[in-house]
Amino acid sequence: AMSRLDEKAAVRAYVAGAPVQAALDRALARDGAPPNLTRDLARMESISGAGFVERNGLRVEGALASDPAANPKTVAPSLAGSLPAGALLYVSTADLAAPTRTILKLVARSQPKFVTQLHQVETVLGFSLEKDVYPLLAREEAFALYADTPIPKIVFVAKAPDEGRARELLAHILQLVKISGSLTVRTSSVGGVEVDEVTEPSSGVHVFIAVTAGKLIITTARDTLPALIEGKGPKLAGDPLYRQARADAKVPAKVVGMAYADLAHGLPFAFDLALANGSGVPNEARANTEALSHVLLYAQQDGKRFRLSGFLAIK
Repeated sequence: AMSRLDEKAAVRAYVAGAPVQAALDRALARDGAPPNLTRDLARMESISGAGFVERNGLRVEGALASDPAANPKTVAPSLAGSLPAGALLYVSTADLAAPTRTILKLVARSQPKFVTQLHQVETVLGFSLEKDVYPLLAREEAFALYADTPIPKIVFVAKAPDEGRARELLAHILQLVKISGSLTVRTSSVGGVEVDEVTEPSSGVHVFIAVTAGKLIITTARDTLPALIEGKGPKLAGDPLYRQARADAKVPAKVVGMAYADLAHGLPFAFDLALANGSGVPNEARANTEALSHVLLYAQQDGKRFRLSGFLAIK
């Protein structure tokens, strides 16, 4: 593992995987999980990392080697071209279905009754994870967060080439929501596309849901709908800071996942939001982070090694 790390790195680190995995499994066992919970999925061989000091920031590389190796999907991230510009946080993934299956598999091993209970819930709800939900999570998805008060705007977009199937599942879920009586559902139109608005009356939180142009769109902000549905306004893909972050991090054509944060605007927003909610923010926190501009991390699979690489830009 160390031989794969660049000798020019300012710092390099290596940890044998077996002791780390054993400690993790023991901790899980203390909480009621069966022995060797993660070991039965894959053997952790090593964890390694390196850091590089560059003229305008810090470059980091990390890797987790396992046997058998992971086999995640990859994607050429494109949903940034559908999202409004100005995102403080943007996360893109190639596939959420596979990791969700793995998590539920671990839960099932820890709780023997879980599978039966899950099947009972699926029967009551009238749909299944395998046939209905996972297909919607098996392609590129994107999550973005935008500044707003009193809470940030949240946007989720997933590629859904089978729009009919997506609409059918959405209609079924919304019908269950209506029956519950705790939420209200209204339907409107934006750019000729049907938009369902789900509201929790006592909190004033709104969620807008639509399926169009091969995408499932979920947002908490009405004013993002023209951009998401009709393509109006500037997009994140053209945002100068986002483009610079991709260039700095040297993002390859395809990745397992990617995360970008606008630290220059996002950190002050987070500090102000914390103050507005009654939390204290030390003065040195602002001063110590003022020089941070942006960060972008991406994941790849390289043989046995699951690699995480990225760049933190410092002004």
